[in-house]
Amino acid sequence: MRTAKPRAWPPRTTRARATRPRSPSKQTAQIPDAVVGHYTRLLDDSGVLPLIDAELGPRPGPRGLPIAAVLTCLLLSINHTGKATLVEAWRIAAFCLTATARHRLGLPEVDPEDVHQVLASSRRFYRAFDRLTTVLDPARHDRRARLPQHQADALAAAWDDDDPEHSRKRDLLQDIVTALLLTPVHWAKGRGYLRRFRGDVGIDTTATRSSPAHPAPAAPPAN
Repeated sequence: MRTAKPRAWPPRTTRARATRPRSPSKQTAQIPDAVVGHYTRLLDDSGVLPLIDAELGPRPGPRGLPIAAVLTCLLLSINHTGKATLVEAWRIAAFCLTATARHRLGLPEVDPEDVHQVLASSRRFYRAFDRLTTVLDPARHDRRARLPQHQADALAAAWDDDDPEHSRKRDLLQDIVTALLLTPVHWAKGRGYLRRFRGDVGIDTTATRSSPAHPAPAAPPAN
């Protein structure tokens, strides 16, 4: 009677190639340091980084990638690709920044030909963003897991209930979003771009009705 031979694992390099994120298929253009510096100043002037650092607090284990670097690359992704996705932000961090910009953001060098470096770089980037979303989530759970309807309803209710800690997290998220939205407006006003503009400045990125500081007739939802 023959016994089946144990299945041999593929070589480590083969496994890494199969699981790594896809690097750009052609030479990518580097983003100028001035553009990177612009979005770095945006985060600094917005004041959201101290709020995030205070929420993260001291955490055990390796420090990982700086949250500021991940957020800067997300802003660069929105500007250059129109997408606010982690995979595009990581590709920019790994392949589109100069050595000077990577050093200032605290990002390690990545050899595109080394599959293990590429895979490790992607995982570090995703783990850094997971730290941020986990600590700011009013209802912490594995968002990649399928849940029964009653569990999903209980988690969704955390965004609208009266729990003090949930309310604090929601208010903190609102402060971060408001600061990021208003900082470019403050820049424009300080540089005189709105000097001849006599109307009100409105910012709306939602698909629902929103109320300004001074009551006014509600506008129809944005498409």
